[in-house]
Amino acid sequence: MKVTAAVVRAPEVGFSTYERNVVKVPEDFPRELAGPLGCGIQTGAGGIMNSLACEKGSSVLILGGGAVGLSAVMGAAVQNCGTIIVLEPHEGCRKLALELGATHALDPAEAKDLVAAVRAILPAGVDYAFDTTGIPDLLQATMGCLGPHGTFGIVGIAPPGTPVPGDLMSVVTFGHTIKGIIEGDSDPDVFIPRMIELYRQGKLPFDRLVKTYPLEDINRAVADQHAGKCVKAVLTTGQQ
Repeated sequence: MKVTAAVVRAPEVGFSTYERNVVKVPEDFPRELAGPLGCGIQTGAGGIMNSLACEKGSSVLILGGGAVGLSAVMGAAVQNCGTIIVLEPHEGCRKLALELGATHALDPAEAKDLVAAVRAILPAGVDYAFDTTGIPDLLQATMGCLGPHGTFGIVGIAPPGTPVPGDLMSVVTFGHTIKGIIEGDSDPDVFIPRMIELYRQGKLPFDRLVKTYPLEDINRAVADQHAGKCVKAVLTTGQQ
């Protein structure tokens, strides 16, 4: 199977390519696995490992069990977090989250009161929360799940104009931190090779998220993602 990529050069509109936009990966590493490292997997794992830098034994609530959320689960497992809670509507993704290291997987249809559900597991609240959903009501509810000095990292894309979650005096009273995160705050030249090495050690099995589709099946790939039948669709073209 051959995965192809193309750089479109359009000097008339000022488009250019820089060395910093390219990360060299081992020649023997499957390209269908290398591709997703640049965004979703880097964002999720990097958000936990780099941005939040969750300590061993700490607790984390991860909102959403898609490619970014499940990568965050794997990152939390690498960090040896003690409690890893995932909120995800698709049963298959919840099951996969538990297999990848989550200690608890909540169905939002059942855990309608998120604060109560999380505090039933950890009465003092979580040390960290990580949002991949961008759902305003969920962002707001998550603030009530944080323990003292808890940090809330956000990568989800919320609707334009969504206010920063939380109540100012509660943030001050409990010493909370709200942190915007870009691509896991990673240096790709350093972090992508690290993820590949962790994968080869069996510590970051992100291949379990990836399902390949021929380019002509792009519509099926999109439909399968919406239905929760796959986590990270990768389109391929050509034959070896």
